[in-house]
Amino acid sequence: MLPGNLVLWQIVGIGPRGCAELCKGLSKNKVLQELNLQENRLGDDGFTALGNALAINTTLQQLALGGNQHHTDIGLIYLAPVSYTHLTLPTIL
Repeated sequence: MLPGNLVLWQIVGIGPRGCAELCKGLSKNKVLQELNLQENRLGDDGFTALGNALAINTTLQQLALGGNQHHTDIGLIYLAPVSYTHLTLPTIL
């Protein structure tokens, strides 16, 4: 793993609350370039927190979210604009 990368893949229990806490730091991030949150059951609240944090964050280059079930269109609504407007985040997996 390269410096500036964080992998939290399949960590049982991160869920929406853990994601919200992580996003508090992500919104202030100046170093982290890659974040892998695959299969963490983030749900709508987690996706909403990510969308809000990424609206501020300009450093992250890659975000992996595969396998995160337990969300509805509501969570995706908050996250979707990031893929269109976040010019410094070229890859959402």
